Amino acid sequence: MKDSDFSKSYLDKLKEFFAFLKNLWGILASVSVFFPLSNILLDS
Repeated sequence: MKDSDFSKSYLDKLKEFFAFLKNLWGILASVSVFFPLSNILLDS
């Protein structure tokens, strides 16, 4: 029974880690899109 608890806990932590990476990459992608656009908008 402890093995199943360990695997469930491990899977939950793995899901949390992937959710963190998804959020991190979403933020980085937004920033990478914003900087070229800000350069174009502020160039005028």
